[in-house]
Amino acid sequence: MSTSTNETLDTNEALKQILDTVNELKSTQNKIIASINSCRESNKTQEKTEVISENKTLKAKIEPIEGKITTLETAASPGTNVESVYSELMDRQSRLTDTLTVDEILKSIDLQINPVSVRRLGKQSNKPRPLLTTLPNSSDVFEVLKVKRKLLSTANFKDIRIASDRTTQQRQYFTNIVSQLKQRSDTALLNYDLIILTETWLSRSVNDSELGLCPHYTVFRCDRYEIHGPDIRGGGVLIAIKVQYPCHRLIIQQDLVEQLFVKIHINHISLIVGSVYFPPRSDLNLYNSHVNVIDNLMSKYYNDRFLVLGDYNLTNVNWVSNNRKIIPRLSNNNLYESNIISALSYVNLMQNNLIHNSSGSLLDLVFSNIVNVNVSLETSPLVPLDYKFHPALKIPLPLSSTKNNLYYNEIVHDFISCDYNAIRSCMASTDWSCTFKDLHINEALDIFYSRLHDIIDVHCQKKRMFFLKYPLWFSKTLKQLIFSKKVAHKVYKQTPTNVNYNIFSNLRAKCKVVNKTDYGNFIQRTQSSIVSNPKRFWNYIYSKRSNSNIPSVISYSNQTVTGGDKIAESFANYYSTIYKQLNFMQKPPDDIKSMKVDLNTCVITLSDIYDELSNLKSTTCPGPDNIPYAFFTNYSNKEFISFADDTAILISEPTIENLYHEANNILNEIIDLDGMVM
Repeated sequence: MSTSTNETLDTNEALKQILDTVNELKSTQNKIIASINSCRESNKTQEKTEVISENKTLKAKIEPIEGKITTLETAASPGTNVESVYSELMDRQSRLTDTLTVDEILKSIDLQINPVSVRRLGKQSNKPRPLLTTLPNSSDVFEVLKVKRKLLSTANFKDIRIASDRTTQQRQYFTNIVSQLKQRSDTALLNYDLIILTETWLSRSVNDSELGLCPHYTVFRCDRYEIHGPDIRGGGVLIAIKVQYPCHRLIIQQDLVEQLFVKIHINHISLIVGSVYFPPRSDLNLYNSHVNVIDNLMSKYYNDRFLVLGDYNLTNVNWVSNNRKIIPRLSNNNLYESNIISALSYVNLMQNNLIHNSSGSLLDLVFSNIVNVNVSLETSPLVPLDYKFHPALKIPLPLSSTKNNLYYNEIVHDFISCDYNAIRSCMASTDWSCTFKDLHINEALDIFYSRLHDIIDVHCQKKRMFFLKYPLWFSKTLKQLIFSKKVAHKVYKQTPTNVNYNIFSNLRAKCKVVNKTDYGNFIQRTQSSIVSNPKRFWNYIYSKRSNSNIPSVISYSNQTVTGGDKIAESFANYYSTIYKQLNFMQKPPDDIKSMKVDLNTCVITLSDIYDELSNLKSTTCPGPDNIPYAFFTNYSNKEFISFADDTAILISEPTIENLYHEANNILNEIIDLDGMVM
């Protein structure tokens, strides 16, 4: 018993020890777990801190990038990136092409210069833009400007122009100069029929087209190099005449005088205009030579008017007005000017200028045989003036003529657009047998023409014949474009928008292109027609030399008659006084009856009439019946001849007496026109 009890106690103690050990292990385990958890929390906090720090750094870097992206997306539309890249590629290609083009241009004028840079000016558009080229140094620039005119003789670059680069102030200055020149040129084109310049300083390197006078003026020049050679500068005279006046240069004996003479036809009056320039203290022989030329021209063209003016440089001559004449006053000891004035007075031309320069001298003289020439000061000169020596002069010439043309618009039948079917129907429906019954041939013919003209008036429209509004070479397309351009310009003035301006600008450009093409075709046709049809060319020349228009003024019964209605009435009154009534009952003389020629044997067949009508040309003028070629062509000659065949049997056969009466009537109508003076 005691033994079992002891065993039990030992077992309990052992269990107790085991439990205590287990508890210690649990306690140690909990401590270890707590320690492990503590380490984990510490590591997590450190890692979290590092992650947060890295996130902040990345955010700081991303925010500016996002801002840039937002800005780009806001400024650009979809697809802009592709367009910008394409534009950049095209721009680079264009710059490369421009550089190559500049190289070719420089090589074409024999210059081996490599440009530093080449770029186009202005915004992109369909219009040509200038190229700004930078050269290595200034000497290269002057070398290019020196030989730039060689481009005119090249095949590929004759339309290229080279100019030096200008500052803003220079561009403004040149713009103002061009504007002033254009204003003066427009003023001249509106106000001046003749322009005479002295001391032009022109040379062969300056073309007439560069003076701003063409194509409105015909320019004649006598430059100093033609007289003294190309090495002498200065001097020279010029005469410009409006193209509407026929004119030509007169050939004179060439000497050392810078003078020019041109013959002009103004209002049926021939005017010879001369311009001359004498350098200061010129030799007396030069003045004598000038006077001899004028004298020879006045002897040759004794019926013409003369106007000779220029810079005579006679500083010591004082011109004064005396009894409506301008005469010179000289001192007794001034032999040089005295001899010159004596020579000038030989040609019997009156001096008409009394306008002195700012120095009180009168260098520019105006000689003429025209009465009442009034010389005044021009307030709007064409070119900048040397006010100190040469003020601009304005000379209205009293060249009025009583033979100005009387312009009128004629109303005629438009036989091209006639209703010929209706005309045929009316002609066929007329009972000509009753109309011509028991009538004399002359009466029947009058009735026939009266009926025919009545039918034409009903079935043929009328049109008004105007004078040509446009030049001959203007085509129908060009006329329509000009009309459309005027309409577009009016619309743009009323509503000045970019769209309306672009429409007007495009039409204006088309007009220029078509005008140039039409004019080239006209010149080509004219040149070819000279070979194929020279008669047409000479007819045109004769038409320019003659004048077949109706005069606006006539003299009748010692009275001056003006106006179309009054002139026509005067003609009617004149013809009514000389007209003789036809006497159909007058019998021919006996010797006419005894003529051996039997006119009744003269046979004219209908085929003969048809052949003659068929041979009519489109240029043939209508006869006294006012029925033109177009009527017979469209009516059909065969139908007209058939109609004449049907009606011919109704007209009595003419006898020898009838033919005599007709011939006598024609002779009576040949009248003398000496009583009517134009």
